[in-house]
Amino acid sequence: MTTGVDLILLAPEGDRVVLRAEGSRLVCLRLELAGLPDDTGRRPDDGIDTLVERTAAREFGVDVAFMGLLAYEHTGDTGRLVAAAVLRPERLALPHDARWRTLSVAEVCNRGADIEHAAHLVTAVRWHRAASGAAELSTAIRRAFDTSIAYLDSHLSTEDGRWGWNQWQDGRSIGILSTAEAVLAHIHAGAQGEFVSRPAQTLAAEQNPDGGWRVRSSLIGGMSSLSITESTAACLTALREAGWSHTDSVVTKGIAWLEEQQRPDGGWASSAEDSQSMVFPTTAAIRALAGFHRVDSVSRGVSWLRHAQCPDGGWGASARATDSARPSSPAYTGYAIVALLAARSPETDTAVVAGCDYLVETFDALREEPWESTTANTPVDPGRSIRMDYRHFATPWALTALSLAGHDLDEAVVLDGVRRLLALQQPNGTWRCSVTAPDSPPVWATHDAVLALRTVLRASTRTLVPVAVDQYVQQDRRVMQAYLGRVVAQPSDGAAAGGRIGRVGAVWLSALTVAVTMLGLWQGGVFEQLQSSSGMRQVLAAAASIMLPVAGATVPAVLIEEHRLRRGRRSADRRQDGD
Repeated sequence: MTTGVDLILLAPEGDRVVLRAEGSRLVCLRLELAGLPDDTGRRPDDGIDTLVERTAAREFGVDVAFMGLLAYEHTGDTGRLVAAAVLRPERLALPHDARWRTLSVAEVCNRGADIEHAAHLVTAVRWHRAASGAAELSTAIRRAFDTSIAYLDSHLSTEDGRWGWNQWQDGRSIGILSTAEAVLAHIHAGAQGEFVSRPAQTLAAEQNPDGGWRVRSSLIGGMSSLSITESTAACLTALREAGWSHTDSVVTKGIAWLEEQQRPDGGWASSAEDSQSMVFPTTAAIRALAGFHRVDSVSRGVSWLRHAQCPDGGWGASARATDSARPSSPAYTGYAIVALLAARSPETDTAVVAGCDYLVETFDALREEPWESTTANTPVDPGRSIRMDYRHFATPWALTALSLAGHDLDEAVVLDGVRRLLALQQPNGTWRCSVTAPDSPPVWATHDAVLALRTVLRASTRTLVPVAVDQYVQQDRRVMQAYLGRVVAQPSDGAAAGGRIGRVGAVWLSALTVAVTMLGLWQGGVFEQLQSSSGMRQVLAAAASIMLPVAGATVPAVLIEEHRLRRGRRSADRRQDGD
């Protein structure tokens, strides 16, 4: 059986595919590895990677770095491996040949059937993208965590022995919602200790008598002591993540207040003084209550959220039925998807899928922020014209939603989105976006960015090999490559080796069977009967001692040979049918 390799060749950046024209089709590089001449420098222990690289240089004059195997396809006596490689950056020039073509991934997808192994081409590009980006992204994300937490810790606010933060991280008065978000940022970044426990105590002390939490600043039109849905949801989530139980009185009162504020339609407004259910407070309440397994209230909130979804798959600030003029927004869509998934909706849920499609479609690769942020003034105390100024950082929430819904770093939208998000971090560890003030970095931007990056990392561990076992996987891969290299380059030796392995296996199985048979005879007392005073027993024992071990030695070999012959006849019959 002859084996060749169809080599998918990528440009060094991994975003373009190198092909060759054959008539009306574009094909991969076809390499024949069997029977390589000695002048190629081939050694008996060369792996498939080395053989592919040397053969590509010898037959096509290109210097490539082997990536790995994608598939194995065979027809009759001919088998072909589908492998991927990338042009080495130090030797980019292709040989002078009019048949060379370089296509983008989009062009490959558009041409479809005109291109050989089109599906494998896309897989190779994604593999290269994930491999080249995973290591650098992991380091960059952890560095982003460290600098963000360092800035938060150095801009802590204190009041009467209490620890916390305010929105602008200026070390002055303590804000309640901002303290909850800073606590969550620490936890998402993997930081614990007194910068989590002491601010959590501050949150407990700042609870309103009715069980909710207010917003101390960031209000437009005056101050208010009213409990706010978004602030209460954030405080409950922060306390839960900090280790507080649903049985703690502070948490119990907070849950009760939040459920009391649920509107008859199933949604939430920002305060008790406002009657209109809105997407942002509803999603915040669902996420908080889902963390405490409040099934009934969460289920009603999810029903309202589904009804609020727009025809384009996204969500706007309010219910579609009450505010049809408001378009969908990536920020509200991200909030909604995260809430649905927190409520245990599956990734395949139609609302989740439609929302993710909307986020993918609204991704803008030409913008510094690939998803556009937005602002909103939400009524808190309508009777006094007091409103809450909300700034919605869309990019991290879109990434959080996509990652939780099963989208990973091998998708261009997620990978590019993460890189764009990292680029929005300032050297001092703070984060900026289109709705932040240049000299006043807000704590909510840090929380949103850290949450998104943590979610991306966690989502990646579902499909990428954990670091702890990576060295063993790489060793296994090297052994497999070496073995395949020997087989495809020396098919006759491989066949002989297979025959030797079969014979050795048969001998070993026979010997093992004899040993087990002899042990059984001894355990059964057959050998003792050889010393019996009864002649008949001696004859039977002798016959058993001879016949059973002989049968044990010959039967495995006979069965193996019979299986080999039958398999050979079936292969011959298939070849005749093919002819």
